[in-house]
Amino acid sequence: MANSICENLKLEEYNFKSYSIIGKCIIINNEHFHEKTGQSNREGTEIDARNADNAFRRLGFEVTLYNDLSWYEMRNAIQEAAGDDYGNYACLVVVILSHGREGKVYATDGTLQIDSEVVDKFKGENCQSLAGKPKLFFIQACRGSKFDHGVEMRDYVDGVSVNEVRIISSEADIMIAHSSTAGFYSWRNNVDGSWFIESLCNVLNSDLVNDVDLVSLMTLVNKLVSDNYQSKNTDEKFSSNKKQIPCVLSTLRKLVFLRPRD
Repeated sequence: MANSICENLKLEEYNFKSYSIIGKCIIINNEHFHEKTGQSNREGTEIDARNADNAFRRLGFEVTLYNDLSWYEMRNAIQEAAGDDYGNYACLVVVILSHGREGKVYATDGTLQIDSEVVDKFKGENCQSLAGKPKLFFIQACRGSKFDHGVEMRDYVDGVSVNEVRIISSEADIMIAHSSTAGFYSWRNNVDGSWFIESLCNVLNSDLVNDVDLVSLMTLVNKLVSDNYQSKNTDEKFSSNKKQIPCVLSTLRKLVFLRPRD
């Protein structure tokens, strides 16, 4: 039985051609925070917001950018977006640029749960016009306070140094790309923006989007962040030579290609 199933296996693409618009992109960019949160302002995040806006517009997305949303405003913006009709859209992208901790992201005056107050709102059972379509989340935020000190390694070679009605899981067709792994700090440069968003936008702006699927592109983003960046702070708390690696969680059932529309 297993062999007969495997004989018919093939990788499919999500159908983008049948929709007039590739997707809707929502960017929430929080820079300034109420003192009660204990969070400092996020200098350089406006660069991330601009780069993400430009990258997704180039790919053909309709982009809505929100700046400095309170807990009430951020919750409402997400609920309103989840209530939209996505009948003419092939997919959804949500980009959140903010402070965070494990399982949560900050509004300017409080926190929201990533799963229940953000991602869940767009799942098929809550937003039926997105059922079966990819829902892509890119979250630039710390997931804790641990630092990645890196590790030395060596490379070795040869031992030397759509036509039928089907029921699918409501949890399906989601990708969440976090800027760091669980519990770890996420780095941002005041001049160039965050390591994660800079690498993501460089990849999305490249010709690779024409031929390479999104999950594979995110593997390249992982490599760029891990290999090309290292902290250079003089503050004792944020000492030099720290590293970072993004983390992608996926329930995608097919390949996602974000090819620019002509």
